[in-house]
Amino acid sequence: MNKENKKPKIKVKSLGRTIKMLYEFSPAMVIITAVCIVFSAAVSSIPAVFQQKILSIIEVWYKTGDWDGASREIVPLVILLVVLYVISIAAMVLYTQLMAFITQGFLCKLRTTMFDNMQDLPIKYFDTHRHGDIMSYYTNDADTLRLEYERDVRAGIDPDVPVNYFPDDDPAREPLCSWRAQAQLL
Repeated sequence: MNKENKKPKIKVKSLGRTIKMLYEFSPAMVIITAVCIVFSAAVSSIPAVFQQKILSIIEVWYKTGDWDGASREIVPLVILLVVLYVISIAAMVLYTQLMAFITQGFLCKLRTTMFDNMQDLPIKYFDTHRHGDIMSYYTNDADTLRLEYERDVRAGIDPDVPVNYFPDDDPAREPLCSWRAQAQLL
């Protein structure tokens, strides 16, 4: 198998540190977000149960002709379903906003931690790496930079190829990114 086509392996230790750092950023927000996601997922499975219940009520109504009794049973179910949907939408809005806040704060903390740790590296490290390699760890998200470059090419802007971003500076090749699997897992 060609070296470029290999998928990056998930490094459990790195993933564990990432999850720990994410949780340390704001444990309350992480827990609230998880609860909102689970709640929204649970509410999205409820319509099947409600449909089955409503269909059984309609079937009884059809056999007996008692629409007043059926409406007394169906209306509260529909109201309950609407209330659950409204709460679910509110939970989705809340967890979407929290995820945006958590992501920005987490990235800031991650970059700060990387910068602080890089300050302890020996001078030889900086002498042996090309000029764009070091700062790209802080500033470039592989997919974001690639998408921006491709967008500019499609728009006819004719941008310069990002230095040391694509292997051999060839935009036809996929950027190397060893943390992508961990990020997608989160």
